[in-house]
Amino acid sequence: MKTLFLFEFKKLLKQKTIWFLVAVTMIAILVLYGFQSVMTATTRQQMLDQYDFLIHLNLESIEGYAHEQEQAIEADDEAWLEEAKIMENNAHQGYEKRLRIKEDYQAGDFEQMLQNQLDFLEVYIDPYNGSGYSIGEQDQLVSNFTHRATYAEKQYLLENQIDPFVQNDYYTMFLSTAYDDFTGIAQEHWQEITNRYSTKGVYYLYQLIQNLYLPAVILIGCFIFGNTFSSEMQEKTKKIRFHQVLPFEQGRLLIAKFSAGYLALFLYVIVMITLPLIMATVVDHFGSLDYPVLVYDGYTTDVMADNQNLDTFHFITLKTYFSKAFLLAITSSLLIYGLYYFFSQWSREPILTALLTGITCYLGLLIPAPYNPFQYLKIDQVITQEIQLQTWNTAFNFTTGILLTFLIGLLFVLANYKFFKRKCDR
Repeated sequence: MKTLFLFEFKKLLKQKTIWFLVAVTMIAILVLYGFQSVMTATTRQQMLDQYDFLIHLNLESIEGYAHEQEQAIEADDEAWLEEAKIMENNAHQGYEKRLRIKEDYQAGDFEQMLQNQLDFLEVYIDPYNGSGYSIGEQDQLVSNFTHRATYAEKQYLLENQIDPFVQNDYYTMFLSTAYDDFTGIAQEHWQEITNRYSTKGVYYLYQLIQNLYLPAVILIGCFIFGNTFSSEMQEKTKKIRFHQVLPFEQGRLLIAKFSAGYLALFLYVIVMITLPLIMATVVDHFGSLDYPVLVYDGYTTDVMADNQNLDTFHFITLKTYFSKAFLLAITSSLLIYGLYYFFSQWSREPILTALLTGITCYLGLLIPAPYNPFQYLKIDQVITQEIQLQTWNTAFNFTTGILLTFLIGLLFVLANYKFFKRKCDR
């Protein structure tokens, strides 16, 4: 069995097409990181432009109050003169403060910036004062939950001296949550100020995982490594079907082929995880594994308007987040690979097999049932429990996701074995 497995694995490694496709996907990751770098640099410059604008306003105020003092002297108005001096002094302090914060921001020191944002947000975190930060239009206010979560996140960053993501917002740098539902121009403005970017290693990897990166990589890996049978069954290749003539028991042959492909897929996923991490770390920095990730504690009532004031939350570190994400990625890879392999026994075209698998996964994502294994491909939403809020169903949880994807994956493996045995016995 070991010899057969090694034979199948080496056969995969000798295929030039596989290495070509692996190289293409690695290049794609480089392109994605390049795009991320551009967006990060653009957003950082927008932030600096905001500082420059505010500094310019302070300078104009200083000049204006200096002119008012001259007018007050000419008018011999002591009260006006005193008021103008006070206002000029305040403008000077604001100028020096913002200039210092800008210099710190450029140097990578965010302590004063975070403290200013905490001071600004403090008035909004009380759920019973009825106030909220307005976005775009006066009747579209940021939810109290978002205010509280953002305030707690900044406290954590400040206390643990962790660098934040880059955002285009001087005042708040809000953490986007599931409790806000803006429309029109307000929605566009909200996305603009809450979009976060970073070129640091673990931060960049975190953002990739948030965007279904792992399921996509697994599906691509299945396309590259999961065609051990379909490639031999294509009539146009005129190849001998070795799985029908080798002097091995057919069940053992299937296990060897399946295991070799799955090992190659697993190694490919590891490479596609470590590549962006290493690349981003070399270009920028590693980042902090203690960065806080928001986790929702679930809804309190059946009324969302009340829940924004009552619902609670907590944070986990990126270290914990990654460990959960990788566990879900392992069980999800068994699920997707088992499904792909099942389709490959019916289809002789790898592209068709990939399409069938992709469509099945996509349709599964549209069915919000807690015992639908494809729902747990939303790895970020499962870990943060956002999926519970979106579906109003607390049956969704990380443990269920691990068990369900693993068990359904095993069922696909068994189905592959039974189907292949039945074909060989004909």
